[in-house]
Amino acid sequence: MNLSYDYNIIIKIMDTNIAHWSLLPASQQPVYDFDELKAVISHLANSQPIVSYPEIQALKNELSNCHFGKKLILIIGDCAEAFSDCKPSILQAKLDTYEKYRRAFSIKSKKEIVMIGRIAGQFSKPRSDLYENHGGIQIPTYRGDMINGFDPNFRQPDPYRMIEGHTKSLDTIGFIRNFHRNSHQKFWTGHEALLLPYEDALTRSIENEYFDTSAHFLWIGERCRKLGQAHVEFLSQISNPVGIKIGPNADLEELQSIMRFLNYENEYGKLILIPRLGNNIIRMQFPSVVQAVKRTGIPHIWVIDPMHGNTYKTNQGLKTRSVSSILNECIESIKILRENRESLGGFHFEASYEEVTECVGGNAGITEESLNKKYKTLCDPRLSRSQMLEILKILGSLIAKNNNDEPYLS
Repeated sequence: MNLSYDYNIIIKIMDTNIAHWSLLPASQQPVYDFDELKAVISHLANSQPIVSYPEIQALKNELSNCHFGKKLILIIGDCAEAFSDCKPSILQAKLDTYEKYRRAFSIKSKKEIVMIGRIAGQFSKPRSDLYENHGGIQIPTYRGDMINGFDPNFRQPDPYRMIEGHTKSLDTIGFIRNFHRNSHQKFWTGHEALLLPYEDALTRSIENEYFDTSAHFLWIGERCRKLGQAHVEFLSQISNPVGIKIGPNADLEELQSIMRFLNYENEYGKLILIPRLGNNIIRMQFPSVVQAVKRTGIPHIWVIDPMHGNTYKTNQGLKTRSVSSILNECIESIKILRENRESLGGFHFEASYEEVTECVGGNAGITEESLNKKYKTLCDPRLSRSQMLEILKILGSLIAKNNNDEPYLS
């Protein structure tokens, strides 16, 4: 679906920051009522930033250390955040658990960890199918709380949900800052820059640079990674660190062009590459991706996403992922990077703070038959707390061993 003419008119009326993207095709954008969307954009354009530009710059500085193996990145959190989870009791539990993840990974890997949470803004989801069958009736697919409701009765896209998403994100980032107020550990936020009217309305111009104040870190998803289209254009204009998801169907020449477009100043700490290939094809496809990236000479950080390429449906119709496939893809990715004399930058996981039953395997012994016990995700299956800790400890130990044998090369 392309942006409608209405979007172009709104951008001109509001005189928002980065008008270029509105003239280009944009995937995965909902259709809204014109007057309602105009009112929402006006509200957001004059609203409080969620993060500050000094924070964004500080993250970029931290990420620059990940080019040379001094630190590792851990991007972690829910597949899709729920508005209902933005309350103190749940936020406290999440942050406590994320700190356990950081500590476990740091101790085992003997590295400092840069934590980026899929939190305070991960409310919009791209979907392969825009409609689904519900009781014999075709209804819009759930696309994240910022677009529509998980309840089948609230599936019509509603632009005012962007205002609620902004409010929830402000509340969440305030809680995060308070949680870490006495700690030297920094905690950063990130989400997919999917809903472009929201992202543009929260972009601010400071000292001749544009900063998307919706989050510290933004990425382009697999379905929106297209040169000459709106998402790539938008991210090329902001000074935040940005990421590119790389799936099995990525065109490598186009990927090289996108890298040049997004990191045209060759900055360190600017560009994160997030391969999401799948355990079954990682050995076949990842080496050529790595070699194509190296040929650009553009500074980049590899953050492995072992989740999205390993999703499958059980006989009962539930989406799940296998701990063994997730772990194997991580291990094989590390090997391939070392074979090509590239540094590992970190990992990107979808994981819960609870002992959910959404992914099979691991020491927890979750089977396909036991998934229904605590299957709570709004979208894709997440690792449970114990599964995530198990994986981080194994990977951390492997990284420490590799560093003892031969330090990662820049």
